[in-house]
Amino acid sequence: MNTTVILDAIDLPESGPADLNLSRSFTIGVSAIQAQRKVNGWLRDEVSMSFIAESPSLVIGARIVWRVPIAFTASHVGRVGLAGTVDVDVTSGEIVGLAQFKAHLFAAARKMAENLPPF
Repeated sequence: MNTTVILDAIDLPESGPADLNLSRSFTIGVSAIQAQRKVNGWLRDEVSMSFIAESPSLVIGARIVWRVPIAFTASHVGRVGLAGTVDVDVTSGEIVGLAQFKAHLFAAARKMAENLPPF
């Protein structure tokens, strides 16, 4: 399986040589597909059918998570755009930071919907 890996919060110089050595051990308790499905279930049950989870990237930082992009969709045009991302803990499968995220998704969708053609 090909997975994009993002290194979160590392210090790099603005220019010139950079040396990066990475050695991090962790257990994948939840696969990328399982994380995507979990987010899709949450979107369906708690948010709206107008959002869909897309393929996640692995983010290695203080906490290792699957970063799952969430797209806003409209029935008459399909995928409208990226409404945000949500993180799913790689080991436990916990969706991180849901309390404030739902309002963010709706705000992003409202802004994108302003530019949609009428039905």
